[in-house]
Amino acid sequence: MTFPQFLDSLERRPKGINLLPCVPLGPLIMWVIGSPEEAKHRAPTATEEREIVRLFNEAMDAGGCGWSAQRLHPGGPVCLQRDYDGTPMVTDVMGDETCRNLARELGRRNSGFIQLSMATADPFHDLKEIETLAELSRRPLIYQALISFDREP
Repeated sequence: MTFPQFLDSLERRPKGINLLPCVPLGPLIMWVIGSPEEAKHRAPTATEEREIVRLFNEAMDAGGCGWSAQRLHPGGPVCLQRDYDGTPMVTDVMGDETCRNLARELGRRNSGFIQLSMATADPFHDLKEIETLAELSRRPLIYQALISFDREP
């Protein structure tokens, strides 16, 4: 199902609350690369990056409000939320360049926002990357900073 088809299905259902749908990057990247396994083990090619951006724009044109991603790298300090099989989520191993391309696209569109949780083994890299995404997009960036610790529930 495409993102526009997903939004159409939401439109047909009665709702008790309003929805603001972010474009989920995991399914988008898996679709373009071909499978979850492959998307977790290699970066998109230049052609695939262009297709990711094209589909992102299609989703935004259909009513997406921006993009959201969890980037809790497996080598990072808070890799707490894994995929159903215990492996990292696709967005956990997503490269900076994919995020930057999508941030540039928000800037070009002058609409939408980014919702991001990010933690690698290098917090200085993380802060710099968040600044870079904000600069490239020139759009609001919501940084998810809620962290769970087993020793301090």
